[in-house]
Amino acid sequence: MTLVLRARDVHKTYRTDPPVPVLTGVDLELRAGERVAVVGRSGSGKSTFLNIVGLLDTPTSGQVELLGQDTGALSAHARDRLRAGTLGFVFQEHHVLGHRTVAENLEIAASISGTPRARRPALVSAALARVGLTGRQQALGRLLSGGEKQRLVLADEPTGS
Repeated sequence: MTLVLRARDVHKTYRTDPPVPVLTGVDLELRAGERVAVVGRSGSGKSTFLNIVGLLDTPTSGQVELLGQDTGALSAHARDRLRAGTLGFVFQEHHVLGHRTVAENLEIAASISGTPRARRPALVSAALARVGLTGRQQALGRLLSGGEKQRLVLADEPTGS
């Protein structure tokens, strides 16, 4: 099976006073079709690790490869494009713009991933159909239930709320 994600010797230390080491030498390989649960006690670094492999943060040291690309060698813009084109997230807190419609929230994501404007309405409709939200395009983000907001892929504390 194709290697999708490889994290090697990932370390993360928050540069506070005093510094707080959160991850110390974490390794993970994930192949297409595999499912992984990252488990541990509160404060053990699960969210930090997901933020790193999800390209929302960078490790203090170590290497993360996504789809064969060394993410540490990419510019911030290239990491953003890779993340937008390959990953989805379910955050502990719902990162949906409450003052925007569901369609507008999805169109923002499509814009970031480089989808041409003319293709966005069809993409939005297809995405909503895939997750069972057909007919909710014009609902404001703040009016969605928690479950409706969390119909994505990479879950940080999915059972926590």
